[in-house]
Amino acid sequence: MQQQNLPFDVYQQVNAYRLGTLIKEYKNNTGSKMVLGIVCIISGIICILVGLLLLLVLISSGLIALLFAAIPLVLTGLAFFLNYGRSLVRRARRNRGAGVYLCTDGLLSIKESGVDAIRWDQIAEIWKTFTEISSSGRKYYMVCQFVLRRPDGTVLAAIHS
Repeated sequence: MQQQNLPFDVYQQVNAYRLGTLIKEYKNNTGSKMVLGIVCIISGIICILVGLLLLLVLISSGLIALLFAAIPLVLTGLAFFLNYGRSLVRRARRNRGAGVYLCTDGLLSIKESGVDAIRWDQIAEIWKTFTEISSSGRKYYMVCQFVLRRPDGTVLAAIHS
């Protein structure tokens, strides 16, 4: 990647921290997370409306025993779609503009909270954290983040995957 393609502020940060030549840029995919979050929220609202409509129809027709079919629809809309959608939208907004820039002499992490830069010779330890996912009785592990620690104990550049 040529450094002319960098936004000027990233170019300044790479030079200020003496990180060498930029090799790769990793930008956060906030657009698709935002769209998925909005779709989940809309799906949740639809589930709630359909569930409430079904509740009204069942109550007015005297089929009280079938109420148990409508209640899970309303609860699913509330619990899953709305909460998951809201968390996706929040995460996308929080990570807007975030990126990690891998350079020959270190890396630069830009977030809303600020800039973290670390040179390769300043890293004392690197570790990964995982999220456990269970599906069909099997456990899978997905990398959640990479964490870099300096010799003085300062944790830098927690890079979420």
